[in-house]
Amino acid sequence: MKKRLVKIKIAHGYDGDKMLARKLIFALLKEGQIKTTIAKAHLIKPLWDRLAHRSEEYTQANKNVLLKKLGDKKLVKEFFDKVGSQIKKNGQGFIKMKKIGQRPSDGSLMVNIGWNFKMKNKKVKIKKKNELTKMKK
Repeated sequence: MKKRLVKIKIAHGYDGDKMLARKLIFALLKEGQIKTTIAKAHLIKPLWDRLAHRSEEYTQANKNVLLKKLGDKKLVKEFFDKVGSQIKKNGQGFIKMKKIGQRPSDGSLMVNIGWNFKMKNKKVKIKKKNELTKMKK
């Protein structure tokens, strides 16, 4: 019996779908917006929502869950910094999907998927050599 269980499958098998979702989440975190098919967007939306909800509060348990799903310590820290701080302010509705039409080659529906709020990109200020030599003197 089905019992209302919905699993979105793409033609790569269980492990392949899991890795594809992981790569799409990396790209979404890095770029802020990606263009993909509607099936792939529906694959990562619930996963992103769960991870974003975990990033609201920095605890060891939440960090372990994110590390298990993402697999990179730097990415987990970036997830807490970028996504977690914005979710505390905005609440729910982490992702928006906008249909952009069909792909010309095969006719599959394409979607722009992106954050539902503005992200703050922290830029690191790099000191020039002249400033470093002045500081030493």
